[in-house]
Amino acid sequence: MMEKVKQFIKDNKLSFKEGSRNSDSVVLAGFCCYLDLKLRDVQEIKDCIKEVCPDHDDFEGEFDRVFDFAYCNDYAKYWNTEEAKKSYIF
Repeated sequence: MMEKVKQFIKDNKLSFKEGSRNSDSVVLAGFCCYLDLKLRDVQEIKDCIKEVCPDHDDFEGEFDRVFDFAYCNDYAKYWNTEEAKKSYIF
């Protein structure tokens, strides 16, 4: 499953740098919820980000907060829409 996460980050050019950290976190968190990843998987997801984006900014606190919110508010639904399929590679 984490290979899908890594590929998604690469394909959609997520960087987790200042200025895009929040939007990248929201996008990835929602996609991970769509993959049925859980709160217990957050550290593995963050490890994927670090591997794919070695020049990332300090994103971990933001990602933790966003993932929790996305998980609790069913952000996974978006990824079943035509808009998501047109906007992102997955």
